[in-house]
Amino acid sequence: MQRSHPSPSAAQPPAANIPIILVEDQTVKPITTTNYIRNNNEIDFEVVYRKVKSLLPHKKCSHRSSPTAWPCTPCDEAFSNKFWSCAAHLLDYFADFLHVDTPTMHVLWFHLVDIWQQTADWFPIDAALENRSVSPESMQAFTKARWFTKNFEDTIRVMNTVIYGGKDKDRPREPIIHKPSGDHKTAGGEDYNTGPYYSGLRPWEQWLCRGGSSITDSSKAAKENVRHIPTGAIAIMKTHTERAELLAVKLNPGPEFLAAFKRNSLVFPQEAETQSHSYTSRAGTTISYHLENGAPPVMRPEEFGDLEVKATKPSLHLLDEFIGRARGMEAYEPVSGIRDQDGEWEDGFAPFDTWVVTESKQGDGGEDKMELAEE
Repeated sequence: MQRSHPSPSAAQPPAANIPIILVEDQTVKPITTTNYIRNNNEIDFEVVYRKVKSLLPHKKCSHRSSPTAWPCTPCDEAFSNKFWSCAAHLLDYFADFLHVDTPTMHVLWFHLVDIWQQTADWFPIDAALENRSVSPESMQAFTKARWFTKNFEDTIRVMNTVIYGGKDKDRPREPIIHKPSGDHKTAGGEDYNTGPYYSGLRPWEQWLCRGGSSITDSSKAAKENVRHIPTGAIAIMKTHTERAELLAVKLNPGPEFLAAFKRNSLVFPQEAETQSHSYTSRAGTTISYHLENGAPPVMRPEEFGDLEVKATKPSLHLLDEFIGRARGMEAYEPVSGIRDQDGEWEDGFAPFDTWVVTESKQGDGGEDKMELAEE
């Protein structure tokens, strides 16, 4: 059965008018796509799924002389052939079928991408690159680790390009494929970590879309949803609230009006706390939130991510920061951490302010309730 399911995150359909056939199993819920056919590109989802999953228990090389040594040639080739074959299957899917497949299958395929990335740890990459020995064995491991890392990163780059499409490739884009570790470096070489992102979702979608890594559904008998609002969103809300307050003062400087405005504005906690601030939404649900420190695992630069404007291909995030700096805006100052007497963060990590927001049915809210003004 042939079906078309356009996806906003998918590449443009292939230009050639070659029919695409999707074979679905409609005896199960949700409906799954079992086979994909386009010209000579035929994919059996179950075969690919089992192949990628088989990378996880693949036996480590037992012939290495040390933890920093590279696997022996037979073990290396046995794993590498399977590893890169899986990458080829994933690329074949993204190139020809992603744009016509169902959202359910998108989730499964991107889950396979994350599993595939995780299995790269079969190789002792970090140990080989960090080893300072100059022995022939160490130099060989170092060289192979560098080549593998380059090929791996190039493959991820190709996947992102295929998913978005080749047009306007120089246009700033947020990645769709994410490192399971979340480890990255700024343009200035500073380490940071995004946390456990899911491939298939853009960075903002990780936090705000149902099913994202920051959202917990139905934690109490389907009566509430819990989500985490990141520092960037808190900064946006704070800026808009401050602007709204300035407009309120211009509109009506009367004390009663301003008091009502304050009463119906969001409260911005100044330290991590367990007490929730709550209000009733216009939809009739109770929204409660409190501030937490989300670092680690999330680690962000204390100020702007590219102060010296070194990035040659800036992300949308860096472009947004640059525009803010050009307008004279300052970086958001986190408030959930504790500094010592020397002004350093006590745990050694810059805090990552996060609001834990709970949405529940009317009457399930916490204390410190803020009522909306009557319409």
